[in-house]
Amino acid sequence: MSSDTFIQLKELMVTRAHIKDSRNTSAFEQLAMFLRVLTHSGSIRDIVEHFQHSLETVSRYFNLVLNSLFSLMDESFQIPTVSTNALGAIDGTHIPAIVSQDKHERFINRKGQISQNIMMVTGFDGVIHFVVAGWGGSASDMSVLHWSLENTSFAVPNALTGKYYLVDSGYANTDCFIALYRLARYHHSNYREPSQRTYEKKEKVYNHQHARR
Repeated sequence: MSSDTFIQLKELMVTRAHIKDSRNTSAFEQLAMFLRVLTHSGSIRDIVEHFQHSLETVSRYFNLVLNSLFSLMDESFQIPTVSTNALGAIDGTHIPAIVSQDKHERFINRKGQISQNIMMVTGFDGVIHFVVAGWGGSASDMSVLHWSLENTSFAVPNALTGKYYLVDSGYANTDCFIALYRLARYHHSNYREPSQRTYEKKEKVYNHQHARR
């Protein structure tokens, strides 16, 4: 959230008399404590330490701001609808391969292992709709996808339909393939524990939500 958006939200809540400055805690700080709990996935005790307020004070203002936001929801917030345009996800995975010595160079992946790069197209129903196997581990995911589009029955819808597939950062971002931000973590293992879900950048928030689909 930008500083301008934060200030506008605070002014809206103060204007509607939902929150107000108290003797020891300003409306600005009340909202800041609430948002920090949400965005940092921390405990109330973490907020106590950061803002140097008592546990009772932080808990009280968290619930006050939460209830205030609920009262504004119908008139000021629009909950986005779930997208029905995402057809599924495309990803490549490496499995060990046994090949003759003369093919080793083509099958050695970036980790130095001999593998096949297999592309799979999976729907959100968990069904695998398309598989391409046989590519050497040195092949990029994008190369396998390009070959599949040109030489197999796999096809993507016209961009004008708004339909798309989710892909990881190994693929190009296009109208039909929505990719992750590069250089920002996204694997579920990075976010396994709530205490680890500290997002330094908006790109990491996007990547985590992208991966959860």
